[in-house]
Amino acid sequence: MTRGGRLPCDAGVTLVELLVALSVMGLLSVLLLGSLEFGSGVWKRADEDLLATGRSLKLQSALVRELAQIYPFHRGDAVVFDGAAHVLSYLAPDPQVPGALDRVTISVADGTLVRRSVPELSRSSAQETVLSRDVGRLDFSYFGAQDGKPAGWHSNWHGQPVLPSLIRIDLDGSGFVMAPRIRIDTGCVLDALPAYCREAS
Repeated sequence: MTRGGRLPCDAGVTLVELLVALSVMGLLSVLLLGSLEFGSGVWKRADEDLLATGRSLKLQSALVRELAQIYPFHRGDAVVFDGAAHVLSYLAPDPQVPGALDRVTISVADGTLVRRSVPELSRSSAQETVLSRDVGRLDFSYFGAQDGKPAGWHSNWHGQPVLPSLIRIDLDGSGFVMAPRIRIDTGCVLDALPAYCREAS
């Protein structure tokens, strides 16, 4: 005991110890904040990738449904199907008029994927449907035999007697392949003069 009966003050901390403790706490706070920011960035990127994947799959499904409607109508010795590297045109059944066919064109204009349809045997105005926005690039290629050559991939398909066996679609770097699905309308009776289907009596 010291003079006066008081104990020495052993419970206090020095200024140096206090500064060291504050420095350690500050360093831990910086590390924790950096970890939170990193985790938040990873979460955000994963969320964006998931949304992009969902959008791509939805668009692929829409294109597959569209191209599944390709109708193998012949005019002379050639099927009515014009496939280019960035534009695809074909005939498809008119959803509103049984037996009628529409000339359908799939293309990208100003970053928008558009389906344009015109009735084949009328002068009605074209109808445009937006399939997707913010599309950067759309490429088509076609697999099959052309002009007696072995089957292979081609950037164009025009004036051929049959449809391509496969169509490859590259949409903003996401590629997939589909086969045209030929569907025959067994209830169609062809009227040779207008080349138009009429219902069987």
